Amino acid sequence: SCYTTSRSAPVGGGHRVGGSGREAGGLRGERITRVKLSRSGWREAIPGFTSIVSVLALWERLVRVFAVSPIVLPAPSRIATENARRPEVLAWHSLVTMYEAVSGLLIGAAFAIVISLLITEIPLFRRAIYPLILIKQVVPTVVFAPLLRVCLGYGVTSKVVFSAIMFFFPFVVSACHVLSRLRWAV
Repeated sequence: SCYTTSRSAPVGGGHRVGGSGREAGGLRGERITRVKLSRSGWREAIPGFTSIVSVLALWERLVRVFAVSPIVLPAPSRIATENARRPEVLAWHSLVTMYEAVSGLLIGAAFAIVISLLITEIPLFRRAIYPLILIKQVVPTVVFAPLLRVCLGYGVTSKVVFSAIMFFFPFVVSACHVLSRLRWAV
């Protein structure tokens, strides 16, 4: 069963905990109620589950029928077996990937906030830089991957820079719109 909270006042005055102003199970004015997942909820999940299982079964069958090399495309059963046999490898590579993605996100966000503030506050900077940012939005980010590999190598740096670039440009455009609206609101 699942639990949810509601912000309405507790029925019957609620149960107070030690005079702290907190009610049993939540903050003041919050009730915790038990919610059962109905059969219709399970029925709504069936099509998604069925499509995932169907795609995996089709993948498995095609790999076996066409005798595709495991180096090119391993079967789902082989992937699951390898992950079950050596879970530490999956855990390590997941951590490395998470580090690269989060580092790129933080770096991209930091640069994006600074550039967005400059674009919003300095009209000349906006006229000079903003068109370049919009033009970059038209070019797929994947185009930059080979250039980054050549310039920065195959290490962590190129992956962090790539994820920072992926995050930077959409964030700058969105932040500029938000900051310009905030400026008019204030």
